[in-house]
Amino acid sequence: ALTVPDNGGVVFVTAFSGLFAPYWIDDAKGTVFGITAHTQRGHIARATLEATCYQTAAILAAMHADSGKELKNLAVDGGMSESDLCMQTQADVSGIPVERPAMRETTALGAAIAAGLAVGAWESLDELRGWRGRGKRTFTPKIEAAARKKGVKRWEKAVQMCKGWVEEDEAENSGGEEEEEDKVEEVQGKKEQEAAAREAVKDAAGQAEKEDAERKTKKQADEGGGEPAGASA
Repeated sequence: ALTVPDNGGVVFVTAFSGLFAPYWIDDAKGTVFGITAHTQRGHIARATLEATCYQTAAILAAMHADSGKELKNLAVDGGMSESDLCMQTQADVSGIPVERPAMRETTALGAAIAAGLAVGAWESLDELRGWRGRGKRTFTPKIEAAARKKGVKRWEKAVQMCKGWVEEDEAENSGGEEEEEDKVEEVQGKKEQEAAAREAVKDAAGQAEKEDAERKTKKQADEGGGEPAGASA
């Protein structure tokens, strides 16, 4: 990321498992925008770093919107805080100072303090006040508000473009399969109706033949019954 002065127009939405707070877009996919013939590995690396910073800035904006309280600075720790470039980028996209302590692994520091208090290494928390501020470094925003707004707008546009397009294709394919199944069922239904109609015609013809035979038998019986009794003997 340090091999290039900027991202070269590349935006990388690192939604490898969807996007969580504050977006909550479970169908988002990891997507890279803005690649050209001049794009270098450094541009993609820088865009990857910026993705984390933009997502953090989005969470801070959501917190501000919900609480109505504006953050004055951002205290950081952990592995990524080791990167000066990452911390400066975070300050730039958030628009507030970022404070990094000398001791970056504050979880381990907290455990050590708790253990020390338990065994009497310190009498109270008052003895520890100010520890976090010792040797800290503050990264202040270096870009103009207009440039920050432009970058955030481009990031948010990329977020909206990375969602839903895979599922839409799958839905279209699924819809095509369902349509094909409906056609098969329709054809099968017509065949069954035609077979039922043929059976009905056949039954009607059989019934007509039966009735005709009964009429003939009755007629013959009637004609035979009109002859003299001795004639038949």
